[in-house]
Amino acid sequence: MQHLAGKTAIVTGGASGIGLGISKALLLAGMNVAIGDVQVEAIEAVGEALSGETQRLMLGRLDVSDREGFCRFADTVEERFGHIHLLANNAGVVVSGPIDQASASDWDWVIDVNLRGPINGLLTVLPRILAHGEGGHILNTASTSGLLPHAGAGIYVTTKAGLIGMSESLRSELEPQGVTVSVLCPGPVRSDISN
Repeated sequence: MQHLAGKTAIVTGGASGIGLGISKALLLAGMNVAIGDVQVEAIEAVGEALSGETQRLMLGRLDVSDREGFCRFADTVEERFGHIHLLANNAGVVVSGPIDQASASDWDWVIDVNLRGPINGLLTVLPRILAHGEGGHILNTASTSGLLPHAGAGIYVTTKAGLIGMSESLRSELEPQGVTVSVLCPGPVRSDISN
């Protein structure tokens, strides 16, 4: 996508950290931005901080692990702004510590948010982008941890490596259809992910 002004983006985990940075950048580029986040307090804080952007900003609670909820969120975005052109799968969580001490619920939670969340976003938004035929972009936030595995974050590394692989596969498949794909692999960032 070369021209962003007037088009619409969904940013998951968009109320803090990297997601908030992405959201602000997209607003500056002239996009309509729908921020979905599971943290209600963060959504309220963003609403106050970006109160001057009410015409082009939509805020809502979104649990990316809930596929039906993701569909309802996307429906609301389309009702408000029309076609969706960009999906920023940014929501993410981490559980740190020795992998032999991780519980099944640790694995389930991180996989549900970091891997199934982007899959739910893709299953929900990609058909809508392909249907309107105006082109689009999928941005997946992974991590350098997905490229350079390290001890103490095995579950996180697993999900981010999977997201990188998915993104690389999608890029070659979708580009001929006018949908570009990129994967963001940040290193350590000052954010609330560890909390």
